[in-house]
Amino acid sequence: MNDESHGIFRRQPMKSLICALSAYAVSCLVIASMELLRVVLTGVPFSEWLISLKGRSFFTITPLFALCLLFLWCVAGRLSAAALLLGGFSFFLLFVHLKKMEILEQPLVAGDFTQIREALGVSEAVFAGHWLLILGALAIAGLAVSLLVFLLRRPPLLPLKKPFRLAYALVFAAALLVEIHHPWLNAVFAAQKVSTVGWNLNLNLNRNGLLLSLILDAREVVWRPADYSREAVERAMNGQLPLMQDALRALSGPMSPGEKPDILLILGEAFWDVTQLPNVHFSRDPLPRFHQFQKDAAFQHGQMLSPSFAGQTGNAEFEVLTGIPLAVLPPAATPYSNYVRRPLETIAAYLKAFGYTTQAIHNYFGFYYRREAIYPWMGIDHFTTLDELEPRTIPGTPPAGANLREIRHLSRDNHDFDALYDGAFPSDEPLMLKAAEVLDASGVSEAGARAPQFIFAITVTSHGRYLGQRFPQPDVTVSGDHLSEGTRHELENYANTLYRADKALGWLMDRLRERKRPTVVAFFGDHLPSLTAEAWAESGLVWDELEINKHSTPAFLWSSRPLPNDALPAGAPLGASYLGVRLLRAAGIPLTGWFAALDAFEKSAPALSHGRIRDGAGQWFRGDGSDDPREGAREAQEALRCRDELFLLTYDRLFGRAYSMVPGGLSDDDYRPGSFIEKEGPFWKRGGAPSGKTPHGLQAQMVQETQPAQSGRKADGPR
Repeated sequence: MNDESHGIFRRQPMKSLICALSAYAVSCLVIASMELLRVVLTGVPFSEWLISLKGRSFFTITPLFALCLLFLWCVAGRLSAAALLLGGFSFFLLFVHLKKMEILEQPLVAGDFTQIREALGVSEAVFAGHWLLILGALAIAGLAVSLLVFLLRRPPLLPLKKPFRLAYALVFAAALLVEIHHPWLNAVFAAQKVSTVGWNLNLNLNRNGLLLSLILDAREVVWRPADYSREAVERAMNGQLPLMQDALRALSGPMSPGEKPDILLILGEAFWDVTQLPNVHFSRDPLPRFHQFQKDAAFQHGQMLSPSFAGQTGNAEFEVLTGIPLAVLPPAATPYSNYVRRPLETIAAYLKAFGYTTQAIHNYFGFYYRREAIYPWMGIDHFTTLDELEPRTIPGTPPAGANLREIRHLSRDNHDFDALYDGAFPSDEPLMLKAAEVLDASGVSEAGARAPQFIFAITVTSHGRYLGQRFPQPDVTVSGDHLSEGTRHELENYANTLYRADKALGWLMDRLRERKRPTVVAFFGDHLPSLTAEAWAESGLVWDELEINKHSTPAFLWSSRPLPNDALPAGAPLGASYLGVRLLRAAGIPLTGWFAALDAFEKSAPALSHGRIRDGAGQWFRGDGSDDPREGAREAQEALRCRDELFLLTYDRLFGRAYSMVPGGLSDDDYRPGSFIEKEGPFWKRGGAPSGKTPHGLQAQMVQETQPAQSGRKADGPR
């Protein structure tokens, strides 16, 4: 090799370093410009954006962006052309995000890229008649292509030899694959305190930025099963698919009022028996009514295996209502935020086929977890939230003194309303009063009989965290030899939230005992409280090896009529996906279709969650392919088969043709969300159907298939 060649190769590392620094600088510029433009165009207050923006997120995404830029630079040979390609694509994503926000008021998520055909259907509605927008987009695209051709023809400012470019391209491509797919990236995100804010996508967007939000979402995308087909779904449904239509028609006919009980499903926010903490002493029982229920033969108590810990209420709620286990979805998934984009069969939707009226009541804001938008898709006719609840206390009970106070709020819709707060969050008392009134209200079906009611109540009083000053006059005080002052204060706050929640729950159960109409109640805690690590350690609770007790929450069933002896299993926790089946059985509702299939799955895999499975023999194993001796057992293999079939059915219900919901599956028109926009029009501008109305597509087809011909009802969707 001559001296000139040696000189060229000696200069390559310096040029490479300059290009790498330039790529990082360009990455910072592009990302900052995108975020500023997004904030300006979407009307987010600049001060609000600065408060929610996390600098760690910015410095986490820029190296990933720079790696992409360097890879394109190696392929194109020019950094300017690579910057144009990647920057142009990034701003195209921003444009798509802005259009989605305009139509649905929902940010762009990675799951949208798995539905290209649906996106094309949406684009027809977006661009129809907007010729200036179309011409402008074509002009910008033409200008970008022309500029790219011009840059590729010009000599590069920092030329690199092809051997270096090829080697760098391979290195950068490998680094990108490792960055995006390797589990260690989770550790990087954890070290930088970067996480998805699943309960509020707009806050997640402001905190992480558009590009990092998409990367976080991309790690939660559910891919199509290799064997997905109608035949595979039918096999997984344990023979239920051919029986769905006839069975539902037979079961949904008119019945006398006494045959169908009212059904109440209650989610207890962070409800957990705090008296289990070994190093903590309480001045009085923080759960006196709940412990009284445990001694009452009319109640059946058990434990539920929640998919959540210390948060993510929406995930536990989703699993109970739909029967879809979170274990078959990505570990960080938030289905309400990322996956529910069309009508979905739930307990509520199933009960509607039996003539039930359905509603949800929540003593907090309805936009959390997109509940306002997606509840109509889940068969819930009406959703009552904090601004509709009167700030009333339970009659005949002593007031809570300084703890209970009325607060004047300004809602997001810019109207004032009063709310009753119990500590840091709204009191459960107005919610329980409202639930009792709804149950007592007269509801008449088209056949003239009183319609049975299904109510889903979501409490909030005992919500964490518990660090601030919440109760000036505590009902329960806490002590312990090993407790620091901070831990004592934290546990005292939590104990008092439970005491207040327990009081409201006890009043409602007393009220229900007085009813003449048959009533069935299912109650469950959604997750353990969000205590600090110091509080858990000082309180003396030790997690078991598989962390089962970390996800075990109390649950009970009660009925005004005698319950079956095995209505709720005692001992090991029941998977949250099966609690709805247990509730339907306790209410005497026959099981068919999806819920009959779930009933069968429970026998082989009664508890299913990430990193833990309980098989039909009652044994726990990891189920992750690790060297677990239990995985070779016949019962464990059967549990794994159930998990695989549940994954197939989950894909079918959330993303596929819905063979497991609609006999024959969805038609092409109903399969494309774009057709929902054309059929239903303006409600998509709020991200979901208005109260009392559901899209004409899947949900209407479900109801049409389940109504008996002699009922005389219109088959145009739930009301």
